Amino acid sequence: MALVVSSIAIGADQDSQPSQALPLSPARRAQMQHHFGQISRILEAVIRGDLAAIPDPARELSVIPPPSGMPPAAQPFIDFIRLEGRRAMSAATIDGAAEATASVLTLCGDCHRTVGVSVAPVTTDRPDVGGIVGHMLEHQDAVDAMVEGLISPSVSQWRAGAVRLRAAPLQPDNLPSDPRLTGGLRRAEARVHEIGQEAEVAETTTERTAAFGTLTATCSTCHSLHPRIWGPDSSGR
Repeated sequence: MALVVSSIAIGADQDSQPSQALPLSPARRAQMQHHFGQISRILEAVIRGDLAAIPDPARELSVIPPPSGMPPAAQPFIDFIRLEGRRAMSAATIDGAAEATASVLTLCGDCHRTVGVSVAPVTTDRPDVGGIVGHMLEHQDAVDAMVEGLISPSVSQWRAGAVRLRAAPLQPDNLPSDPRLTGGLRRAEARVHEIGQEAEVAETTTERTAAFGTLTATCSTCHSLHPRIWGPDSSGR
């Protein structure tokens, strides 16, 4: 998911709204797109279960400069984002990196709400391919919606993504034929759908952050069962 950063006031489904939207700046937009690119690299590595791919983008995140023209109210959020970048950079486990990544996304949303910045997703239509590929694309779309819900922030968008995770589980004939993987895949798949149910009813930012960290770590557990196909080798390692 790509994002467009704008100066439009945050939507009405938020707990609070800024009194005034931050004026649009092309330089700030480019900087924030870059920062989100680093977060996306970390998130994708977490989901793949590729711990080795996390330190480089996390290091960049740990030293991000304040975007141009941001008011002083943004500084505490930037400081905490840097701190979570360092936590992701030094994480010894995917679970630890997943928690740090979820926290960064929530901090982005809190900052956007505080200073009056909103984000709009740039998405593309996907063909209905069915099978395990189609099911994984549904998971990806759900995660994208939940990311948008955290960083906008938008409770309604978060819940829309969580609902998508409650889709029917994979059928046995969609699973890989290797019997050594079947049990683990089914457990991870079932857990993903359970998290969707839990995320849908999450009432607080803390609960949503925790749910997202658990979700991405669970994705990693499934992908790591067959790393040559779903895990780190997908990035060339």
